[in-house]
Amino acid sequence: MAAMLARNLPDTTVSAGTTAGSDVKAGHWAMDEILKAKSAGIMGGVSETMFDPEGSVTRAQMAAIAARWMQKGPTTSQGVENPGNGNYSDVSDSHWAADAISYVTSAGIMTGYAGQTFKPDQKLTRAEAVKVLNRLFGRGPLNGATTVTFTDVPATHWAFADIEEAATNHKYTVDAQGAEHIAAQ
Repeated sequence: MAAMLARNLPDTTVSAGTTAGSDVKAGHWAMDEILKAKSAGIMGGVSETMFDPEGSVTRAQMAAIAARWMQKGPTTSQGVENPGNGNYSDVSDSHWAADAISYVTSAGIMTGYAGQTFKPDQKLTRAEAVKVLNRLFGRGPLNGATTVTFTDVPATHWAFADIEEAATNHKYTVDAQGAEHIAAQ
């Protein structure tokens, strides 16, 4: 996650004193990206001294990352204001990420599940990550894609258009409603 975010940040100078975490060994493949994401204020760690570079990202953590990106990233979002828990039955107002969850829900960056739940402690799926990152980076979904890039993601999959947006080198047009459509190659 740090690598994907860092690659989409403008050139960011790593602040003096920024450390990746005591669990990020010298030479780690994502060391530079972790330092860049931390220095930009987009990501922190799992504690003050640990980053957990091989760990999973929870939905609550992704909400916090997305909210920070929207507030500090290259395209700051304006006018999204809805403090609280986003009206999810499984996110209390005192949950550490309640405001971030509400913020990204209000902005349409993340959504909950049936039964008005957010599942904040559930691991973020790869499909969810692609959809969130596309929204943060102002990309797609790619409508009109018919070629299946991944055999385990059929055209009927809920995130098909977002996954194809991220995986396909393509030209596109934008319709009057702002939706992206694949252009004839």
